[in-house]
Amino acid sequence: MNYDIYIYISSVLASLSGWFVVWRKNMDASWFFFFLFTIFASIWFFTFSFFPTTFFPDEIQLLVSRLLFCSSTLALYSLFCFLLFFWENITYIWSKKILIPIIVFLLIWIVYMGTDLIIERFEYNLNTDTYHQVKGSLFALHISSHFIGI
Repeated sequence: MNYDIYIYISSVLASLSGWFVVWRKNMDASWFFFFLFTIFASIWFFTFSFFPTTFFPDEIQLLVSRLLFCSSTLALYSLFCFLLFFWENITYIWSKKILIPIIVFLLIWIVYMGTDLIIERFEYNLNTDTYHQVKGSLFALHISSHFIGI
């Protein structure tokens, strides 16, 4: 029996319940970033577990791969922002102090999803009958951001 769907549902429910606890505690900027962490971690897990890339055309494979890398980075970044703003009492989410992390979110999204700087394309290997990703010029930045935890 495949337990991936049960693990996925239970992890999303656990994350959302943690978000609800944080939201009830403060209702400030930290709950917003924890909510974003829950969403992006769920997207990452869903695309990683339930989208086998061998069944889709090249354009869909490239999009799913970029979504996988983007959601993992945004989940890590939103967790960092949650920890950064947890002890501060910023009740208005769109304050000047929160504006810079939101702009960084948008820039990460644009770089990962809209350009070929992280994942350039997919190539088919005739010898192994598999596809592989061709890394872009900024792929090392992706690896280093995960290594140092953003």
